[in-house]
Order: sequence, then C-alpha cells, then structure tokens
Amino acid sequence: MKIKEAFKVIQGHQITDEELYINMGEFPVLTGSNSIKGYWNKKIIKKNDLPCITYPTKGNAGEAYIQSKIFDANNTAVLIPYPEYRSKINLEWFAYKLPSIFLKIQTSKGGVSYLNKEIVEEYDIDINTYTQKNELKYFKKLFYIKNKIEAINKQIIKLRKQQLIIISNEEKETSLSEILNYTSRNDSLSEEGIYNKSVNLKDSCKIITVISGAIDEIYGYVPQEDEFHTLIGKPCLQVVTRGVNAGTIKYLSKGSYATNTNAMLLSINESKKEGLKLDTAGKECIYLKYLGIYLKLPFYDYRSSGDHSVFPLSKAIDDIKIHFLKYNENMEIIVGKYNALRNYEQFCKELSSRIEDLISKQLVINKKSFI
Repeated sequence: MKIKEAFKVIQGHQITDEELYINMGEFPVLTGSNSIKGYWNKKIIKKNDLPCITYPTKGNAGEAYIQSKIFDANNTAVLIPYPEYRSKINLEWFAYKLPSIFLKIQTSKGGVSYLNKEIVEEYDIDINTYTQKNELKYFKKLFYIKNKIEAINKQIIKLRKQQLIIISNEEKETSLSEILNYTSRNDSLSEEGIYNKSVNLKDSCKIITVISGAIDEIYGYVPQEDEFHTLIGKPCLQVVTRGVNAGTIKYLSKGSYATNTNAMLLSINESKKEGLKLDTAGKECIYLKYLGIYLKLPFYDYRSSGDHSVFPLSKAIDDIKIHFLKYNENMEIIVGKYNALRNYEQFCKELSSRIEDLISKQLVINKKSFI
C-alpha cells in the first residue's frame, strides 16, 4: 500500500526568527534535526494527531522522529496515521524504516538533499504484522550497537583531547624555537601552481609532496625546485596555519615536503639533538609524536587568543615555552597509548559506517530466513 493511504502527509513551513519573536508562545518549533528552534503560539497538529512522525524535508534526509507532544514544524514534514491504521502500524518500526526509504527516494539540488511530498506519498510499504515485528527487532539491535559504539567513541575522543600533565625535574624552560625549526610556506604552490609544475612530474627524479591545511589529504606532488621552501629526508610536524583547523598538528614520517599557504612544518633543530638525547631516528620520531600530542592545547589556546582563522606559527614558537624535555621511555609509552586510542577511534568509525549501511538497506523479510 502507498504511504498516503495510511498517513496524512503535512509539509512543514519556513519560520523566521522574527516571526518567533513576534508570536511568542508555548508550542515548540521543531527543526529537521529534531531540535527546538524556539516557541510560539501556533501548531501544525492537533492533540488527537499524536503520536506522529516528523522528518526533515531538506538536509538531514534519512532521519525520522516520533513525536508525542504538540508542536509546530520548521522545514519539517509530518506523517499522521489515519485512525483506522493506528492499530495496524507500529510507529516505532516505521520511524526506523523511513531512513532507508528516504535515502532511496530523496533528490538533490546544489548538494542539498530534498524529500518531495508527492514522491513520499506514492511510496509503497508493506505493513504485514510479521514484517513489522521482525524488522523492528532487527533495527533495534542495530541502533543499540550503534549507540554503544558512539558512546565509546565519545570517550576515546575525550581522552585524546585531554592535556598531558608534565611532571619534570627540569627547571629550565625554553621557547619552542630553541629546539624546533620551521619550514616556511610556498605561495606559488596553489592548486593552479601545482598543476602547472607537475606537467613533467614523471620525468623528475626528485619529487616533493605538497602539504596543505587538509589534515587527512595530500595536496599534490611537484618536481623539486630550488625556489621552494622544503624539508627533505626528515620527519616533521605539519601545522595548519589558516582556516577552521588553524593550529591543528599532525605528525609526518620521514619524507620530502613543501607546504602551500595554509600550513608550515616543524622539525627538530639538528644542533639540539644531542641535548635532547635523540641519538637515533626512532627516538626522533617518538619525540616529535610526543610534542604533537603535548602541544595541541597550547597551540589551541594561542590561536584562541588571536585570530581564530590564522595561526602565526613563526611567532607562536617564540612565544610558547615548555620545559626542556629530554627523550625518555615514558614518551614512547604515551605515544603508544595515543596511537592505540586513535586506532580504536578509527575502528569505531568503520563499525558505525557498516551499521549505517545495514540500516539504510531495504530489508527482504520472509518466514524462512530472517537475520
């Protein structure tokens, strides 16, 4: 049967902040993500329409929520079951079911997803009692696991964001610039610049990896040129200097690097290695990873005190002072624990993604085979 046979579909409307201010009242105005935009004196349903289901008409398509109290809706549609179908359709099951339907029928414009009322109304659903019962059991298990994974992941992220407390016998403090060198940006390595310079990339024996303000991506590759500010054959820390991620740090293993205007690189000052007890390449890598962990909060605080979208690295490493920390085995232990947390976080993300895939799929249920 079609959705419109069992449900009345009401299209939500656009409510401005000014309208809410002028018409203040007791009824919450729900958004597509089921948050409350404000309160006013109008409502989109009556008491005998409850419970019902709401879903976003644009953006966030693939979500549905059961409502049990009077409300109005901003860019949010409402599904109200007709009286004769209230006992035949389990709303909890249907709210779980709708995301997989929406992902199948949504349209897109300018990168924003839309749910057309007429298409929703014409969609065929199976309201067989056996189907509802078993699909509900299936969805509940998936969402239970998904919520557990998300809760674990929040704790992992919280642990990773905590600031390291340094207990050191070293009374001497030093500026970061005393132990670290920075490699300047290259204004010529814009997207167009990389494109022009990489034409003969295959013929070059020395290739430079170009880093930008994107933490998880390589910006491009270019042949090595004398005019570039480069870091060759060394591990380093990438520091984002512009944009929403300004001040973010990432460790980069030994390689040949240059940056565009959105990042700079930090490496160990060669003259300080002996004093820092960095007598092997392995210790240098651990030390840099440790600094990457330790400096996250100082860098964030430094950025917050100035322009939030710009991180002046060359100035920051003069201003920020730390204990003159020499390499020790505890650094290796701390780095190992942070690496484990990062791996667990990635594992949780992969599991959540797989569960989302299962939730979004249309189920085929029969009495002989049900997972």
